[in-house]
Amino acid sequence: MSQYSEILNKLYNGEIIPKEDKLSEEYIKLQNENQERLHKIFSNIDLDTKELLEEFMENQDALASIDAEDQFMKGYKIGVKLIVAGISKDEG
Repeated sequence: MSQYSEILNKLYNGEIIPKEDKLSEEYIKLQNENQERLHKIFSNIDLDTKELLEEFMENQDALASIDAEDQFMKGYKIGVKLIVAGISKDEG
């Protein structure tokens, strides 16, 4: 992994904290609604289905995490390219 990618990885994973923000009210509201729905689902299904659903949710969490990191890195790289292009244009 290049030094550039390593820095981006650390930034994404919270080892470098540019700013500590709180979760938005909308995010918290949706998160709470989903927790209520999940509780209703789990209270109405059998053990085998619960285990299957838990495995599915774990995989979805892993996919979302991978995707979020990939999108963060792509966005950051685009931002750097825009900055470099802006600097080059000012010099020319």
